[in-house]
Amino acid sequence: RRWRANPMLFTDPLQVLFYRLKSSDIILCHDMGTITHPQLYADGVQEAYAKVFKEVREARPHMLFVSRSAQGEFHRLYGNEYASSSVVYPPIRQGALSGELEPVAGISGKFLLTVGAVGSRKNQAMCSRAFQRSGLADQGVSYVICGGPEPGYDDVVTAARSVGNVLFTGYVTDSQLRWLYAHATGFVLPSLLEGFGFPAAEAIAAGVVPLITKGGALHEITGDGAVLVDPTDIDSIVYGMRELVELGDDERKGRLTALQRHIRQFTSAAAVAGWRSSVQRSLGGTDTKSASSVTWR
Repeated sequence: RRWRANPMLFTDPLQVLFYRLKSSDIILCHDMGTITHPQLYADGVQEAYAKVFKEVREARPHMLFVSRSAQGEFHRLYGNEYASSSVVYPPIRQGALSGELEPVAGISGKFLLTVGAVGSRKNQAMCSRAFQRSGLADQGVSYVICGGPEPGYDDVVTAARSVGNVLFTGYVTDSQLRWLYAHATGFVLPSLLEGFGFPAAEAIAAGVVPLITKGGALHEITGDGAVLVDPTDIDSIVYGMRELVELGDDERKGRLTALQRHIRQFTSAAAVAGWRSSVQRSLGGTDTKSASSVTWR
């Protein structure tokens, strides 16, 4: 193990395995899924993170989280006595939402959109089956899945093959993503696990009402203006998909007003202020000019 006298920032708990952890260090924790949802990860991942979190509980460093949901789950599992514990929301990529639009080949008409890694965690296999049961394909609606593979990808592809009007785009450029958001009838992400949920926040910023998991990080990010469903209940997702497509203009406008008001907190200025405060605590409350002494990893 390496040793550094100065406080260090670890942008993922697993990086702790290479250093001797100190109470003055800062650990950024995105979610607790590696412990609570090991079936969504590769073999051995849970064991590695369990070892890390044991050391974290012993050293009690400064803990930083991307959502209150992740923060609460961590403290439920590993107690509350740490040098500090804070939530700093990542900022929405406003720059990625402005610019030219590039159409995505093969997509036209009404469609529901999911953006994110494709696999078990994002629940696209269940969404594909729900889309089939919804009957929306018979109304000319498509379900578009945008993103690259992660564990469970093959199961998603298998489920989607038996369903009409389910389309995969793979990775897209920012200009293509802007086009997808601009033309989507609704956004769908009843995920089984999220730390923050960038795509849902970006969809709202782009003017798209999302369907998301009730409770947890996604609900925290969107507020109550989203269509809220149980991600383990196919009938709940079916009803939510139909609701997205059938929203009247006034209700859609009202939901978007509430949703966009809620995501105003996810700004670069707020993120910078949160990071500055965390670094100051790590340095013992010294002036921010001293932040240059932190070793970043």
